[in-house]
Amino acid sequence: MSRAIHSLGYWATMATVASVTLFVAYRLDQPMLIAAFGLAPLAAIVAWSQPFVVCALFVSFAHFRLPEAYPALEGLKPSLLLGSAAVALVATKALLTPLRPGVDERTVKTLSLGSLLICAAVAVPYSAMRSAGMATPDALGIPLALTSAAFCAVAWYTLLSSASARPMPANIRLFTAFFVVICLTSIFGRVPGDSFDYWSSMTWKVAAMTLATVWLARSQRDLSLATALYIASGVLIAFVVFYNKANGISLVEGTRVAIGLVASDDPEVVRASARVLSDPNDLALILMFPLAFALARLVHRSSWINMLASASAATVILLAITFTQSRGAALGVMMVVAVLLFQRYRSFAVGVMAIVIAGPLLISAMSIATRSNSVSDGFSQGDLDNSAQHRIDAWKTAVNMAAARPLTGVGIGNFSQMYYSYTEHWHNRAIAAHSMWFQVLGEIGLIGFALFVGMIWKSFTLNAATIRLLERARAPPGPRAMALGLQAALAGTCAAGTFLSQAYNWPLYMIIAMIAAIASQAAAVPVEDPASELPEVDLRPLQRAH
Repeated sequence: MSRAIHSLGYWATMATVASVTLFVAYRLDQPMLIAAFGLAPLAAIVAWSQPFVVCALFVSFAHFRLPEAYPALEGLKPSLLLGSAAVALVATKALLTPLRPGVDERTVKTLSLGSLLICAAVAVPYSAMRSAGMATPDALGIPLALTSAAFCAVAWYTLLSSASARPMPANIRLFTAFFVVICLTSIFGRVPGDSFDYWSSMTWKVAAMTLATVWLARSQRDLSLATALYIASGVLIAFVVFYNKANGISLVEGTRVAIGLVASDDPEVVRASARVLSDPNDLALILMFPLAFALARLVHRSSWINMLASASAATVILLAITFTQSRGAALGVMMVVAVLLFQRYRSFAVGVMAIVIAGPLLISAMSIATRSNSVSDGFSQGDLDNSAQHRIDAWKTAVNMAAARPLTGVGIGNFSQMYYSYTEHWHNRAIAAHSMWFQVLGEIGLIGFALFVGMIWKSFTLNAATIRLLERARAPPGPRAMALGLQAALAGTCAAGTFLSQAYNWPLYMIIAMIAAIASQAAAVPVEDPASELPEVDLRPLQRAH
């Protein structure tokens, strides 16, 4: 009887929700909105039962900038809808999930919910006011918004860690501390308003989705789905690169392919059209993320179909990277290949040989030695010596910033604006840091730099331990390829990031989040005697429900 009543109540609720949404959509008299409202209840059910799908889709749209490559998607606002849904799902499920024994559940959940409400009540309206160009009390609003965000991050890290079968890995603890330092140093930046604008447009989203990815990825199937989505997204971006190359669209310096850059004699028009994918360097770095996964699936192939699909995707993405002619990406690709071969064959000589053979071929294919530099690279001269000198000057400037403001730096997003005040060589225009390491050092200071390096180093060591554990447990090819791909992707991102200002963007933090997620899953694999041969095991979802 109780089951029948429950079933009746479920269907009555669904019928009520469907009727209300249909009535509202009809009153709006918009066919597309009617379809959206009609699908909303079904989408909500799917999202509640498969929350990681929402998170992975958001990363695909946000990280790969699919709306920039396919402008027809911009009107649907997929990143906004998926990001809001993912945050809401994580918050709701975490608050409903019992915490581990020994944790004061009421206190932790009360602080988490209260900090989220306070942060939303302060930061969201304040950010909207600044975006609208309204006069804002920065001296009061920025400290309140960023301080509440820092406290919110600590509270939700504690809640999500306590709502899991085991505490979150150390690299996520370091990431949370790094985000807190970003918030606090932004308050004391040279131009706090610019730091807050950068933080509100990018940084908090990266932080929220990093924690969400770690907590929601509970099974091998979740991470396999994520890697498949990321590889498919990389292929979609590569197709646009091919189209632009064939039709001479969005070309930088006449040969380097970008996406979405408007050709015009007016510098203001070109600057207004500039977005993430309009920079060939950023475009190449984004594509390197799925390339590592595709190549890792080739190394740990599970079937001929999977091998063929992975080989095709890797070829398409690698060719698209060559069309960007990015020097940093060339170094990153060589590092990806070297790490994959080293991890697979346990031979340092094999990795070095791969770089020696593949390096000249890749550089030749990219025509790097003959291309000229442009404004997009931040240089006014065309030779490589001048390019290197500008980078060295930028790195010296970052050191000067850290020396002058060791605890806070100049503030996130303030490097270019403060370049003139700290440089020893002014080139009649401000330039970017051209290195994620020096970008963090100059903008956040010594403490933030130490946390940044520690977070990346801990991710490397944690994933290396995961790879060894999966090998000892004789896990299936899927999770082993995933762990190997993450190690290669992290190495490639660090190598390319040495010459690109990409310290706070999506690629690095999605890799760190997935490393933490697969490490948590691998820790559940029983290994009683590491020296003994273990039967083949499959990674199962953790026992605790969402």
